[in-house]
Amino acid sequence: MTQKTLTMMTLNNIIDQIRTNSDLDLTHILNDLDTDDYNRDMNNITNNCMYYTPDSLNNIYTRDLLNNTQNNFSLLSLNCQSLKTHWDAFSSMLHQAGTSGFLPDVIGLTEVFKIPSHLCFDINGYKPLITKTRPDVHDNRGGVGMYIKEGITSDSRPDLSIFIPHVIETMFVEVINPTSNKPTIVGSIYRPNSPLLQILRCF
Repeated sequence: MTQKTLTMMTLNNIIDQIRTNSDLDLTHILNDLDTDDYNRDMNNITNNCMYYTPDSLNNIYTRDLLNNTQNNFSLLSLNCQSLKTHWDAFSSMLHQAGTSGFLPDVIGLTEVFKIPSHLCFDINGYKPLITKTRPDVHDNRGGVGMYIKEGITSDSRPDLSIFIPHVIETMFVEVINPTSNKPTIVGSIYRPNSPLLQILRCF
């Protein structure tokens, strides 16, 4: 059997899974939403997401948090392209931010890659890293992860966490937002740059 045949068989299996697996149908999730609550929450969101360099991240605390917004619930999303490879740079960036008094409540990571079981990537002040990576032992790339600050109540949400390797890789948790004391859904989402996506768009 040729590699091309194996690839097409794998692709066909993924397509069948998407077509037939009710867990991958997001309509039931949307139908369960309280529309009024959803619209109210969406209206309260300020369009405040932007890219930061490590230097500008280091200035967030003095520029924003000291400007009477100390109670903000903060999220950081980072594509680390192998946490193992870039651990020193990542931990250094967090240390810099921490010296200014700012550390995000939740850190979402994409492309964490597989992490050897003997390695520890704990961060002071955060719960242990949670990850979801590709099940194929020979496929080390992709995957998502999340750090949540100690003291924040959190529960995993596997009902929302769709994970189809090379297509969409996600992890969702429900946390109690410390600024409002209300449940908040937080997700780390990675859309791989995969040729499978181009083919799936045809279906």
